[in-house]
Amino acid sequence: MQVFPILRFWGVLSLFIVLAFAPIPTRPAENLYPPVIPEEDISRDEAMEQALLDLVNQLRADPPRFYRQVVEPYLRQETAIHVTAKYVNSLRKEILHCPPLPSFRSDDRLRRTAFLLANDIVNHQHGRLSHTMSNGMDFAARFRQAGIACGAENLYTGLNRTPEEVLADWLIDEGVPDFGHRHNLLNPQYRSTGIVVLRNKAGQIWVVEDFGCEP
Repeated sequence: MQVFPILRFWGVLSLFIVLAFAPIPTRPAENLYPPVIPEEDISRDEAMEQALLDLVNQLRADPPRFYRQVVEPYLRQETAIHVTAKYVNSLRKEILHCPPLPSFRSDDRLRRTAFLLANDIVNHQHGRLSHTMSNGMDFAARFRQAGIACGAENLYTGLNRTPEEVLADWLIDEGVPDFGHRHNLLNPQYRSTGIVVLRNKAGQIWVVEDFGCEP
């Protein structure tokens, strides 16, 4: 089955990729991924997963309000000193004119594909962000296997980051010329999502958010 890549870029803290492809027959999604237990010092942060989902849906419900209430306060913090005016101005121009978008539905298949990659990153790739698993399975193959016809993926890692900071960093997209993370979050084509957050005892987090076109 031919796969059509739309865009791909690597950033310092996070990555994104968007692919569209034709669906193929698959096994039931619940049988695809056997249970995997992360290393002893890694745990699943389900509270942060829910917080991120809630924030993303707040963003989509009213993008200008989210910018004023979440992004602007973040930009006033010293922790946002790495952000340059070019990216802030781009975000302000885009988000203040963005209309309301449909809320994301939480999708079990997307959550499984996200966990499959997150677990591999922390257990087999030394925490290095990559859309390709250590066994060579790439983004398109994971989505095809789960029966997902089109979608996108955002990755993120950072130390002691809050849900608001993660989302603000994705929206600003410092160092990402095509603003791919931002466009994934604000794309009306995507209607469902699956978010996984893994955390170690030192406070390092790894976030995988997968997007799907199906409502």
